[in-house]
Amino acid sequence: MENYVIYKGVEGLIHMLGGIVYCVDWCIENNHKLLIDCKCNNLFNLNFSEMFYLNNFEFTEDYDNIIKTNIQKKDYIEKIKLNKPKLLVLSINTYKLCDELVSKSLYKWKTNIKIYCGNGGNNRFKINKYIRIQDNIKCEIQNILLNSELNKKKYTGLHFRNTDKINSIYNYTSNLPKNKLLYVATDNSDSLAYFIDYLKGTKIISFSEKNFDNIGLHYQNTDKYKSIKNVLLDIYLLTTSTEFIGSPNSLLSRLVLYIRNNDESNIFT
Repeated sequence: MENYVIYKGVEGLIHMLGGIVYCVDWCIENNHKLLIDCKCNNLFNLNFSEMFYLNNFEFTEDYDNIIKTNIQKKDYIEKIKLNKPKLLVLSINTYKLCDELVSKSLYKWKTNIKIYCGNGGNNRFKINKYIRIQDNIKCEIQNILLNSELNKKKYTGLHFRNTDKINSIYNYTSNLPKNKLLYVATDNSDSLAYFIDYLKGTKIISFSEKNFDNIGLHYQNTDKYKSIKNVLLDIYLLTTSTEFIGSPNSLLSRLVLYIRNNDESNIFT
């Protein structure tokens, strides 16, 4: 029998990436193979490999690869494949699958097949160490910048999260540059309209397509490829901006700050 960790995707993109890199590190240290299942996550609903790959680490997305070397556990593995983690306690992000808690440390498992869906502590160093964006996605994102008014210009990047994570817009207005170029990444249509009205004379650009029902960004677009690409586009344009103003309670803003403040390779390299 071969040892496997099965990562089952839940929640938003940055949460998921944090959980995946936690599993990668754990698998390297404990001689396990890794299966990544992101299609089970309604907010992603794609194979991880459609958007990303892992730097110097092999993984699988095919449950049959586990079954081949664990044939006696076929029914259990297929049960894992067909079921999604269920949230038990929202405040502490506790998930259960196949009667097991699957958002706690992998060290608690005593079997050769382990399941995980937590965020792994959202280690931003490890996200940038292991996660890489597929070349075709990266080219699409870079081409958008090259063909935009932002190319080779100084601009301020603003990330304003205000749907499932709440921030006060009035804490931002005093810091926003007037009569300059501003890129706004937001999940809230009212906020974008406010910035446009408040910053008369400022050129405001926002590329991401949103339904603007004022629900969380990951819930807005049924085209998940476009939705995830839009999030990655926001991250890229916020990291390349001259100045950055973020939302302190957002994992995306924290990742952007980490990339901006560190010279090592990152998800876009």
